[in-house]
Amino acid sequence: MATTIGDLLDKLTVRGELYRKLSEDTIECYACGHRCKIREGKRGICQVRFNQGGELRVPWGYVAALQSDPIEKKPFFHVMPGSNALTFGMLGCDFHCGYCFTGDTMVVTNRGPLSLQNAFELGVPLQKQPDGEISIPFDLQAVTSSGNLRKVKAVFRHFYEGEVVKLKPYYLPSITCTPDHRVYATDDVTVSPVPVYAKDLTKNHYLATPRSYRFSSAQLIDAASLLGSYSVTFQTPWKLSGADMKKIMDLSAAGKSSNEICGIFGKSGSYIRHLRRKIKNGWVHETKTSYPYIEDG
Repeated sequence: MATTIGDLLDKLTVRGELYRKLSEDTIECYACGHRCKIREGKRGICQVRFNQGGELRVPWGYVAALQSDPIEKKPFFHVMPGSNALTFGMLGCDFHCGYCFTGDTMVVTNRGPLSLQNAFELGVPLQKQPDGEISIPFDLQAVTSSGNLRKVKAVFRHFYEGEVVKLKPYYLPSITCTPDHRVYATDDVTVSPVPVYAKDLTKNHYLATPRSYRFSSAQLIDAASLLGSYSVTFQTPWKLSGADMKKIMDLSAAGKSSNEICGIFGKSGSYIRHLRRKIKNGWVHETKTSYPYIEDG
């Protein structure tokens, strides 16, 4: 039987320290903010810490990545800003993909709706790293999950190769993201939405969308002032051409009656009389211009 990479990694572990026992077969790992409750034989969200015999096993004896980056990329970016931080890591991750939206994804900012690509291009200077680029925008704020505007400290652009999922809610723009990105959704309108992986969504799900924020204010649109000066000119359809109408008027001037003229054009005498009256009163035009109708009050 072939040995899997998981089997090999499980051997490169030692007993951890950042955990506590909840029961005979359940422990709580507090190595990160997820505080996973792990039963015997199960793993935490990072997939590399697991419960074996009632104790937490953690990675040991290898380094999967070693990198010196600007400290702003790290979760402890508030420590010594502007400096570099040397970090190393093992396999496994307790984050859900932090770079999971495509560049055309729209975000709400203090400058109006912007795509992530536009937000990235606003930044000066650009810091290039082996695995991507960092843009630091000036005076840019974005609406966060709390519904408040928060300062954008940096915008990251990373290269990605793999599958993407396109979500298309009714009456809303589509969203393109990686399959592991989570969105709040429910397949029962009587049940509150919960985070669901994009790859697990179906046509039976409803996405949670904000209707208003705490900072929202009533939006009043003065349609009269915005649209009052607009006009639309369109071509007026007539059953007879301009040349035919001129011929009708010439025949009328020559003393021909409507009953005599109607046979020439295949129309009734009544039609010729009404058309002749409109021409005399100046009501026949090739085009017509229409303006908005504004009611008082």
